Amino acid sequence: MATKNPSLTTIIISNGADNEPRKVFIGGASTGDVNITRGKPVRVSAEVLERLDNAVKLVPEALDPEKPAEVTMVEQQRFPYRIVADSFAAA
Repeated sequence: MATKNPSLTTIIISNGADNEPRKVFIGGASTGDVNITRGKPVRVSAEVLERLDNAVKLVPEALDPEKPAEVTMVEQQRFPYRIVADSFAAA
């Protein structure tokens, strides 16, 4: 009996700032936990991609460059990544 494998996508998470960890842990996915090294390609399921997309941080943004003390907080992707390749599961 053939089992369905989830389709996988190869991504690279950007290196980030110097003070950010080089390893990113994504847990709780039904396909299993994933340890991702920034800057290295890794194959992940759509569920892991969804977790990465939902991970945001708040960063200050100046409302007016003339008044830098007046800021608002905007969401920014916590783990920016780029897609390198998609692959599809065999039935």
